[in-house]
Amino acid sequence: MQPIAAASQAPTHGSHGPPLLEVSGLTKYFPVDRPRLGRPPGSRSQSVVHAVDGVSFAIQAGEVLGLVGESGCGKSTVGRLILRLLEPTSGEIRFEGHNLLEADRRELFAVRRRMQVIFQDPYSSLNPRMRIGDVLEEPLLIHGIGASKSDRRRRVTELLAQVGLDESAASKYPHEFSGGQRQRIGIARALALRPAFIVADEPVSSLDVSIQAQIINLLEELQSAYHLSLLFIAHDLHMVRHVSDRVAVMYLGRIVELAETETLFTRPAHPYTQALLAAAPVPEPPQPGAPAKEPFLLEGDPPSPIDLPTGCRFYSRCPKRIPACQREDPPLIELAPGHQAACILIK
Repeated sequence: MQPIAAASQAPTHGSHGPPLLEVSGLTKYFPVDRPRLGRPPGSRSQSVVHAVDGVSFAIQAGEVLGLVGESGCGKSTVGRLILRLLEPTSGEIRFEGHNLLEADRRELFAVRRRMQVIFQDPYSSLNPRMRIGDVLEEPLLIHGIGASKSDRRRRVTELLAQVGLDESAASKYPHEFSGGQRQRIGIARALALRPAFIVADEPVSSLDVSIQAQIINLLEELQSAYHLSLLFIAHDLHMVRHVSDRVAVMYLGRIVELAETETLFTRPAHPYTQALLAAAPVPEPPQPGAPAKEPFLLEGDPPSPIDLPTGCRFYSRCPKRIPACQREDPPLIELAPGHQAACILIK
């Protein structure tokens, strides 16, 4: 695998080596048919949903990049595009020096050993007809790992132990486990092939709050132990702050701010990031005498990803907007080393 240089739009994080994963200009449009008002019955026009629109970033080996934003902004779609579970409309995805969009089926099969996913819903991501031992053994069989069934079963036992489950779990079915236990199994399956990179797509959002911390702690331990790189997709800003080295904020298909975690949480530059942080619930009551949290209210709903507005996509909801915002579509610009934002007010 040949090393590659980082794209200017996708700065790396505290490393002199090439990024493990590099995404450049990633785009995904979904065509949709809409009835045409005033036309004969059955007459329709075709439009597109701009689900992901020119996303660029890089992830170093061993780094955790948090990806946050409102529901429908394109976070999960980005994860699926990287894994080629969805086919991009355009752009480039490089993993360990390979352009995944130019890889044929054989090459992609080999790369998949190094890239895995933890799905959001542990109830639907496990086959209810398969025992857990078979679920964890399946990727080993597909990729020809293990000289014999006993070798593969030893690996299954190791995986269960790594996620805090007893080896007796191998003989049970998914319905015999709680939600938190099922997600531990999903994590074990993601680790089965010893990947270098994992997309964690809201891995705890469907779990009880009491279980979420356990799963996050487990992910942190495994990430540190195996030097994993993670794309951590989530809604919970406090959780993202806890686990991420850097954070990218998405709005309506685009990244509007990207920075190291503490920089983004203490010095947010984009008005949308400021609004997200202001809306996050405070886990503890403020101390006596502490300054009150300044409200930062947004107006209305996000525009339709089918009929995008001109200029800045955040214009209609931004409390800081000026007339020029409706005319100019700002690109990501470098505010400081490693800190980018897309807003004409902070040039």
